[in-house]
Amino acid sequence: MPHLALLALSTQVSAYLVDSFGRRRLLLVGISLMGVALLLMTLYFGLGWSSDWALIGAMFLYVGGYQVGFGPIAWLLISEVFPLSVRSEGMAIAVQTNFFFNLVVTLTFSVELKAWGSTVTFAIFLALIGVSLAFVKLFIPETKGKTLEEIEETLESKTFSPAQRALSKTRGAAFYESVSLLAEDEDPTMPPPI
Repeated sequence: MPHLALLALSTQVSAYLVDSFGRRRLLLVGISLMGVALLLMTLYFGLGWSSDWALIGAMFLYVGGYQVGFGPIAWLLISEVFPLSVRSEGMAIAVQTNFFFNLVVTLTFSVELKAWGSTVTFAIFLALIGVSLAFVKLFIPETKGKTLEEIEETLESKTFSPAQRALSKTRGAAFYESVSLLAEDEDPTMPPPI
């Protein structure tokens, strides 16, 4: 029963803070909490800690982090970042991808535990959290306080993420832009030039 209270409380905190704190920042906070929890679980199994309360605390921290970040914010972001012309198709693909990978994790978790043990399994998930944190930091735009039209305009400008803004300030930006323009100008029915 306490886990249900945590789920409800964490989701309410996220819903309350989403417009003032920002979607991207909540994602970063939630992912960081999940990372700390997975680090604690990895250490618990790897070092043979005897306190089960450390493991239970780490699990609650993971659930709380998920409910602040990935739980609600991912669904909110996918409803905002797709242009209106493809929003329904984009959301359908995003939802199917999410559920597909939920299934993959569900089916592989026990196999990983048997094959590699708890320490390696939780270390793998910790590494994936690191990748998620880097991805959000580099590529996820902040959509707080923007209309759907403003978000679409920002995404079309190719300066929506910190990584793309940095790229646009470098010499590589001209190359990146020329490649993008070439791709737009190509006629798919014509053979490539020799």
